Amino acid sequence: MGVRIMQLTTGPLCIRDNPTVAARVDPYNQDSIDAVLCRPQSLPFLLPSLNRLLVHTVEVVDVPAYYSGQVELRSTFARMGLLMPPTYADPGFKGTLTLEIFNGSLHPIVIHPNMHIAEMILIPTPFEPLYEGRYQGQGDSVVPPKALARPS
Repeated sequence: MGVRIMQLTTGPLCIRDNPTVAARVDPYNQDSIDAVLCRPQSLPFLLPSLNRLLVHTVEVVDVPAYYSGQVELRSTFARMGLLMPPTYADPGFKGTLTLEIFNGSLHPIVIHPNMHIAEMILIPTPFEPLYEGRYQGQGDSVVPPKALARPS
């Protein structure tokens, strides 16, 4: 089985940055992460210029062993000014994906539910380190970031 491509669409909910909070984010402190985010809200959402949004996918992905998933924003949206950092799904990951979308344009852009915004390319990998991380089994809601464990 070679390379496979899966279309990804936006779910009905999103989480945006809270524009009324001026705080710093500490990746090891969950309270600092939660403080700068708003509660989940329904799409459509008018994403202002130079702002970001977290959305989840409608699709539940199931990355097989010996495959990894590379998620890419569709070029149509990139041409409008949207950006999405590289998103990677490890072998063995099961659940919905949370995508970070950033509006790098000078104009607001409407993000709709059920919008075919990205694609995941399943690529064969020579090893099988199955995913057992903290986002395994994400359900049908957008998931805010979780604080990192402090290194020992």
